Amino acid sequence: MRDSTSGLVRQIKTQGGSKSPAGTLADVTEFLFANVPKFVDRKPSYLKYMELLATLAVTQSGGTGAAINPDRLYCYVDSVECQFPNLGIPYGFQHTRGAVMKHVHEVLCSGYNYLTPFRAQVAAANGNYTVNLWYRFGALGEMEFLAKPQETSYWVGWLDEGTIQVKLAASTIFGAAGQAFSTGCTVASTSLQINVHYGPSPDMAIPVPHLWREHRITGGNSTLLLQGMGQSLGMKGVAPGSGLVFMALLGNVVGLAGADAPSTLTSFKYDWREQFQETYMSGPYLELLNAMGKKFGAIADGSTTPLADFARWPWSMNAAITGTLNDAQAYFFPIVFPGHLYETSKTHAGFLGNREIYFDTSSRANATERVVTLEYFEYEDAYKRDLLGLMTKDPEKHVFVKKMLRKNHVDSKAHGDQLAKKARFTRDKALKLFAE
Repeated sequence: MRDSTSGLVRQIKTQGGSKSPAGTLADVTEFLFANVPKFVDRKPSYLKYMELLATLAVTQSGGTGAAINPDRLYCYVDSVECQFPNLGIPYGFQHTRGAVMKHVHEVLCSGYNYLTPFRAQVAAANGNYTVNLWYRFGALGEMEFLAKPQETSYWVGWLDEGTIQVKLAASTIFGAAGQAFSTGCTVASTSLQINVHYGPSPDMAIPVPHLWREHRITGGNSTLLLQGMGQSLGMKGVAPGSGLVFMALLGNVVGLAGADAPSTLTSFKYDWREQFQETYMSGPYLELLNAMGKKFGAIADGSTTPLADFARWPWSMNAAITGTLNDAQAYFFPIVFPGHLYETSKTHAGFLGNREIYFDTSSRANATERVVTLEYFEYEDAYKRDLLGLMTKDPEKHVFVKKMLRKNHVDSKAHGDQLAKKARFTRDKALKLFAE
């Protein structure tokens, strides 16, 4: 929201009318996107972001537990899915696991920052602990790493009558063998909330459609084949082909569930980007730190104490970092990422089909590798007209349409389309305006 005023907040409800349902472990709770004002002060309202607040009770018992660092807690949410009648599925269960939402999607979309400070550790001592976890959705709202964050934000009217489903993990998520964060630890759901942050803008525009995707590659090979790049999956009206904004190979800490720790990687190569095979494994991390454009504390600061400026990201709080930057505590190995104040026109375009990435390792696990990507797309022209048509059907449309037409030096008496196309992946602030 760097280039706009502060937002407004609306808490949405379930179909049954509850703002804070208890939620059911290992099951889905559904919210309805409704009653969010589409216009404020006679201007269209755009989504800044949505956030999920999950409150849970953590029980340590039996005297066998261990303290749980706060960055480990976010696999409590298994995944989420957003479906909208006008947009399709821009955020699907397979691609939105809770730990990935928090430690990848949220940090990128918050401008290389977390939405909230971390809480203290959950102590090892027997007892019940109340925990609040915030998750920022990585889709449909502003992306704060952009020079103009609103380029990716949607008019809230296009989201109307959509559903947001939240799937929780099992009660043993922190104590089961697969995680082993704290033996015998159990959790119970207390409440779930979804809050919509939105704000008015005089601009009338089509956003850059975008898609987070988690590629899963089995077999334990050095060459990882990413299939279906540039395909829109469940999104409506999107032209084939995409621009790549972010790509990373997930590690195996804090529930991210990658096959290997980044510390096992010994070389990397991506022919499609003309990255030759190299063995300097700290290099991509230094590029990432430089791209973030912010001040850092020492990388080895505080193995368990959260730092105010989140200087440890993208490394976990499990232990101090030793040796090279592709430490075992890294959340991921970075491949492609945006710089701070990134411009959409500079997106690495032309992705349609399969891409290969190559990693040598010292001890490869014969398990599922996971690669997370963020892709930017473009809507088909006909679908742009449909989306603008939905906005301009509102009774107040003439107020802001005429203002926008005057701003763009277009004849306000003209009827029909006034198309001002810009370069691929840039926001078009005068797309298909309709005037009376």
